[in-house]
Amino acid sequence: MKGERLRSNITKVHSIFSGHILSANGSVRQGLELMRVNAIKHIRVTDNIHILGLVTQECHPADNTDL
Repeated sequence: MKGERLRSNITKVHSIFSGHILSANGSVRQGLELMRVNAIKHIRVTDNIHILGLVTQECHPADNTDL
C-alpha cells in the first residue's frame, strides 16, 4: 500500500497498521528501536488490554541516536 492512494470508505484499519506495539512500561529507546528495525513511523502504546496512544516518528530513525 505504500505510495498508493487509499480510499477511506473501503480501507480497513488493520490493512494499514502493522502489528507492532509498545508496552506502556516500555522506554522511548525501545520504541525508537522498534520503529528503526521494522522501518515504520508509528507504533501503538498499549497496557495489553487497551490502546493508550500512538507514538509517531517524524524524522529519520538514524537521527535519533542521542536518545
